[in-house]
Amino acid sequence: MREILANILVIRQDNKNVMVSFKNTEKFTSLNMNIIRQYLTRIIRKRGTILEIDLSGIRFIDSTGFDTLTLIYRLGKKYGSTIILKGVEIEVLEMIELVKKYQVFDIRRIKPAC
Repeated sequence: MREILANILVIRQDNKNVMVSFKNTEKFTSLNMNIIRQYLTRIIRKRGTILEIDLSGIRFIDSTGFDTLTLIYRLGKKYGSTIILKGVEIEVLEMIELVKKYQVFDIRRIKPAC
């Protein structure tokens, strides 16, 4: 099943495996994180969910974006769910290292710089 929510969030679900990607945005900021947070928290609260967040195309994450990703990670732990970040752009990886969150997230795929 594939859904597009709020013209920004693309969700594909197969039982407990959920793949989330983004369209029409290159940034996670306070301007768009409220809607993203609502949907991701709803998904991750289902026990045993494997949530793959595809960050391909995301080039900037502000503190609100990192707070949201951290919240999703903590909720995942609480509900026995797993969060995996995929398609992480080099710019975002540098931000993750800068805010010292590299050890927190399960980062599976890094997109090389062009």
